[in-house]
Amino acid sequence: MNAPAAAASGYGSGQSHSVQSGPRVALRPLAPEDGAALHRVLSDPGVCRYMPSRPLTSLAAAHEFIGLCRSYAAIGSLHTFAVAPVNAPSALCGIVQASRLAAEIEVGFALGQEQWGSRLMTEAMAALLAWAAERSPGQVAWAACDVQHDAARRMMEELGFDVDRLLPQYRVHPALGLQPRDCVRYQRRLGGTKP
Repeated sequence: MNAPAAAASGYGSGQSHSVQSGPRVALRPLAPEDGAALHRVLSDPGVCRYMPSRPLTSLAAAHEFIGLCRSYAAIGSLHTFAVAPVNAPSALCGIVQASRLAAEIEVGFALGQEQWGSRLMTEAMAALLAWAAERSPGQVAWAACDVQHDAARRMMEELGFDVDRLLPQYRVHPALGLQPRDCVRYQRRLGGTKP
C-alpha cells in the first residue's frame, strides 16, 4: 500500500467518487463506520507483511487512518477506496489507493486474508485503474512490489503492468525487519498503451 502526493489537474476533484466493477466487487470511499473492519484487515501481520507500515494496533488507529484518508481525498492528493463484495457494499474486506506522484500515479492495496485467492483484489485494482484512467488518461500508473511478494507481482502482470526496473533497497517493510528491501517497479499507461 502506498500513500502521499500533490493533486494535479484532472486527477483530484476534491472528493472520492464511488466506483463499481464486475459482478463481485464494489469500490467506495472509506467511511467512519469502516473502523472495525479496517482494523481487522490492517492489524493482521500477514496482510501487513509487505507493507511499508506496521499493523494497526487499535480501533482508534483505524479511525485516525480513515480520517487522514478522507482529508487527503478532500484535497485530491490520495484516494483510498474500501473494497467490498458488490452484494454487501458495507462489508469492507480491503482497500485500494491511488496517489499522484509528479506526473505518475502510484497504486497500492491491502486485502483481508479471508479473501486471498479469490481474485477479488484483481477486480478491485482493475476498477481503480479504470477510475484513474477516466481522470488522468495517458498517465503512467505504477506500483512497487517486494521481490518476494509473488502474488502481488502476478496480479500486476495480469493487470497489464510491465516490469520497469529493480528498486534496490527501496523500502522498509517493518514486518520483515528494519533493513530496506528490494522491490520491483511495475508500470502501465492508463488507458492500456505502453509507457
